[in-house]
Amino acid sequence: MTPRAGKLWIVLIGLCSFVMLGGCATPAPRVPPAPVITGAAECPAPDAPVLPMLDPALPFDAPDNVRALLERDDLCRQYIKGLQATVRCYESQTKDGK
Repeated sequence: MTPRAGKLWIVLIGLCSFVMLGGCATPAPRVPPAPVITGAAECPAPDAPVLPMLDPALPFDAPDNVRALLERDDLCRQYIKGLQATVRCYESQTKDGK
């Protein structure tokens, strides 16, 4: 081995040792602490409503279709109110209510 190759070999070994020992490694990422999970009482949730179907053979604004649309609207509004009550129930169990 020539003297030049020997010096290069020593420098490469030193460089690889530096890299292997973590000289160029990034610090470990900080992991946030696990959230605290508290027990919550189960709040009643409404069942999804069965919506009446429209009659595709009739025009959209036919009296039967309008009646079905109004009934669907009422059912959806009742369902939304039930879901909002469920959310309020769970929110009331938290410390700050949010």
